[in-house]
Amino acid sequence: LMHLENAIGKERFETKMKQYFSDWQFKHPRPDDFEAYMNDSNQHDWFFRDILNTTKTFDYAIHRVNKNQIELINKGEIPAPTQLFIQYKDQSRDTINVDGFYGKKSLNLSGEIIKAAIDPMHITLDLNQQNQYYTKSALFRKPSWNSRSAISLCVYKSNNWGQWE
Repeated sequence: LMHLENAIGKERFETKMKQYFSDWQFKHPRPDDFEAYMNDSNQHDWFFRDILNTTKTFDYAIHRVNKNQIELINKGEIPAPTQLFIQYKDQSRDTINVDGFYGKKSLNLSGEIIKAAIDPMHITLDLNQQNQYYTKSALFRKPSWNSRSAISLCVYKSNNWGQWE
């Protein structure tokens, strides 16, 4: 419910919950009744249809960053809204509400990006939280290792069946 609260807004969510509780107190509500209160204009179908009723995954990632442009990718199957936190080179910060999308989405921002994070407070049910962060490197890029290069490094560094030089 925290994801839905974040999408609706805290005050509106609390108002709707109080109204729902007072209207359904001492009665027997069904899940459809709760959805009718919270999904008044079908803006939150992603929550009621996809998150609650399917096994579809939710996975946003930072795909690419180039100075003042950031490209996000939806690796999952749910186009739910999320928040993007940005820190610029001048140390100013920004929070951007990103509407749900499929595929890739590119955002042009006002300054040079040095740090970015998708949902760092872990409100959403993101499948892989490791791909949600970006930090601009200083001088050297972090090497990208795959399993083949890691194995060949181990073979090169070892002699006599695993005895390191």
